[in-house]
Amino acid sequence: MRQLGASAVANRRRGGPAPTRRGGPRAAEHTARPARVRLPYRIPDIDGSGAVSEPARAMAAWRAARAESGASLVELLVGLGLMGLAMAGALSLLAGGLEAWQWGMARVDAQQAARAGLERMAGELRLAGYDPRGAGLAAIVVAEPDRVVLQHDLNASGAIDPTRERVAYLVRGGVLRRDAGGGAQPLAEGVRALSLVYRDAAGAETSDPAAVRAVRVQLEVGARPPTLTLETEVGLRNAVPARPPTPP
Repeated sequence: MRQLGASAVANRRRGGPAPTRRGGPRAAEHTARPARVRLPYRIPDIDGSGAVSEPARAMAAWRAARAESGASLVELLVGLGLMGLAMAGALSLLAGGLEAWQWGMARVDAQQAARAGLERMAGELRLAGYDPRGAGLAAIVVAEPDRVVLQHDLNASGAIDPTRERVAYLVRGGVLRRDAGGGAQPLAEGVRALSLVYRDAAGAETSDPAAVRAVRVQLEVGARPPTLTLETEVGLRNAVPARPPTPP
């Protein structure tokens, strides 16, 4: 047993408090005190007295606790809302760019197809009236502002086969079509209009199929503005004047 000092023995005889040892009640009370909160910043001196007031200390402690606790639910919802708005804007820009690219590609394809169809139409107009037998076949049968019907004797039979040698060009449903007797076959899509102007040997406009010596073809291409206009003028190489009727 540990020896107590004389003052401790006398104190015990007089009924005084027993001496405390290390780790006793006073030590436990000392260790149970809350530790001071070390704030991450300096508390401002509001009133200039050189001492920190209790409200300032409490506010600083609340800020420090909030900084350690992270974002609140309201702040999280606000952040998610802002992020959603930013993503919606980015997606709308992406969708607009994709739509513009698709429109541009469709426009380019329509223009290329219209050029190919116009070249084929011009080639057959130049060949219209081909008559190796000299049977006096007419080059143009129908001369309308938006439709033309031509013919040529390809097999040199002296007669026109309506299923192969009579060809019509027209626009139907936004599509340039070629009808050779077996149904109107599509040549180019995205064609808004087909305009045909017929000229006679003197260069004047005419609507008489027998007097046509040249045709000006105009195609308006484009599903929506701005549109593109393709134009060419074709001379009929094989057109001959109509023979006068044979007297009885």
